[in-house]
Amino acid sequence: FYTNAAMGRYHMSNGGGGPILTGTLAYLNPQQYRGQVATIASWQNQLVVNNMLFDHMDILTRQLMEQEKTANKYAAAYPQFAPYQYDLKGGSLWYKAYGNFERLSMTKGLSVGNNAYGSLIGADFPLINLKNGWKLVPTAYIGYNGAHQTFNGVSMYQNGAQIGMMGTAYKGNLITSLLAYGGGYANDMSVRGEFGSGSDTTGNWFAGVASKTAYNIHLPKDFIFQPTILASYNAFGNQNWGSNFGVLSMNSGMLNGINIAPGFNLIWNKKTFDIYATAQMVYNIMGGVDGRAGNIDLGYVRMRHSYFEYGLGVSKSFKDRFKGYLQFTIRNGGRTGIGFSGGLQWKIGK
Repeated sequence: FYTNAAMGRYHMSNGGGGPILTGTLAYLNPQQYRGQVATIASWQNQLVVNNMLFDHMDILTRQLMEQEKTANKYAAAYPQFAPYQYDLKGGSLWYKAYGNFERLSMTKGLSVGNNAYGSLIGADFPLINLKNGWKLVPTAYIGYNGAHQTFNGVSMYQNGAQIGMMGTAYKGNLITSLLAYGGGYANDMSVRGEFGSGSDTTGNWFAGVASKTAYNIHLPKDFIFQPTILASYNAFGNQNWGSNFGVLSMNSGMLNGINIAPGFNLIWNKKTFDIYATAQMVYNIMGGVDGRAGNIDLGYVRMRHSYFEYGLGVSKSFKDRFKGYLQFTIRNGGRTGIGFSGGLQWKIGK
């Protein structure tokens, strides 16, 4: 026969025919995977932050490219004057916020409700003219990240911060960005179940690099078709804690995750606003997290599937110095749900 305990479901047998029963662990209680789930969810949430940063630079570089075209037309019409210097040479300040409401499909039969939210504050530094016609925009930012996961009687909250640098280079219709970042977060895990309740607190660090390249193909009627390719590597550290639930020493291992995301944007590019559709397929590579509960090896937990995301957005200029944007995203596959983001940008300098 079988019996349930805090660790999982045990098969009880009387192999020798005597009064002593022997218990063999048939399968683990899904609550034991909570540290691994938190790490994987934090990895997936970081991909949203990366997309926000790359979307910001995509909008900014389109703005710079359009200003260069205006400058060239002005210089051709009025050659007696010095070439017009497009703005943003003094840089810009910006603020962005986001929220996600979704479900993550993981191995071990785990279906995890995931809500993520946060905000970023950043600065684009003055544009740098490089050799052979290339131009570079350096960017720095700091951010707050929050998230909440629920599954099988587990409720977890993460709160943390990160800092990062990005460089975006462009020439002609080619745009490429390189991003590096790192940070940490606190992880509070509450367990409610038939065999007891408890709250555990631990923490984690993370770091990563990511790159995105896009190419603008100009179509009639002010449309731009923009194929893109994104690649990223993320590392999340170990978590170790003494569990109040089951009185165990527990551990979740390190995550090394790679993501490849081919996609495209279709942009209606006007003088004071852009309306765009965006789509990409995100492939999760590696990213498994092992763990232990006492002397029991929990095995690896990973995302069960890659996912497809697509959305609509609009960016709008207000007078000469302010620009705002809103974006709505839907995800299907290994991640199922919706996401929102928005922000404001303020140009500084002359």
